[in-house]
Amino acid sequence: MDNLTAYLTKSQESMAGANSELLAKRFNNAVNRAYYAVFQAAIAALLNANVPVYNEAKKSVASHQAIQDQFAGLIVRKKLYPARLADVLYHLLNERSIADYQPTTLSQKRAKHLCEKANDFVNTIVKELGG
Repeated sequence: MDNLTAYLTKSQESMAGANSELLAKRFNNAVNRAYYAVFQAAIAALLNANVPVYNEAKKSVASHQAIQDQFAGLIVRKKLYPARLADVLYHLLNERSIADYQPTTLSQKRAKHLCEKANDFVNTIVKELGG
């Protein structure tokens, strides 16, 4: 399995996990998984566009901020994806930080909205990449 396919598969698995967590009323976990689904789909999109996603010095995927910035570049400069996807990754990262690190719990309404945005993002990338 090539890297692009691997990240698309991971993205779809993470999105399935987010949807499952939402149904189980584990809203913080749902948003966490939704963020990673979007992050992994963005990596697949970058790989497809031949944009480097690895930090060679650290021998790992580039930072979350770098992936966000590079994906936004695909939308803004290259117009490869719809503009509605431009801020999804950034927005979900902020919400995941609340879900993971703050003492508050995200509401069902908020988690559902975020999962819907994530589903749209992942489905759009999968469709565009022919997955």
